[in-house]
Amino acid sequence: MENHTSVDMLDTGGAFLVCAIHHWANATSKNIDPFPCLIEGFRAANLLDRVNTAPLILDDVLSSLAISLNDNPKKLFGSCDSLGQIEELILIIIALTQSNETKLAKRLIDVWVPRATARFIYPNLIDLATSLESVGLKINLPSGCLNTISYILNKRTVLFSNKYIVN
Repeated sequence: MENHTSVDMLDTGGAFLVCAIHHWANATSKNIDPFPCLIEGFRAANLLDRVNTAPLILDDVLSSLAISLNDNPKKLFGSCDSLGQIEELILIIIALTQSNETKLAKRLIDVWVPRATARFIYPNLIDLATSLESVGLKINLPSGCLNTISYILNKRTVLFSNKYIVN
């Protein structure tokens, strides 16, 4: 399934998060430390504590997804024009969490990624969702993401090939 959700369709919180993810993906693919820019971005958004928790959480989540999904990272991340699978996954989980739809968020992530990865990243995504919401960066689901949720729940497609685990 090809994603047609444009970055232009995102609200401020979603755009901030996608920009941070794109920076991380671009920097790490070139063996450049992503943290200086991430730290400044999170500082500008008033999301930085004394131990830089939010950028570290994002790094943990992205590293875990990129490793556990065992695919070419260029296929997993989007561009300025459209969201990739990882950005969409993170936006959906955070938006659902911020909307108190935690059971649905947990169900989706458990189906979407390997179990060990889901157990590790889900609490981190909840922490990130809480941090974003605390500074007014509420993420609303872009309409294209609703199709993705439907496909996953109806088991019609596998976004991350050979990673689909049925509970």
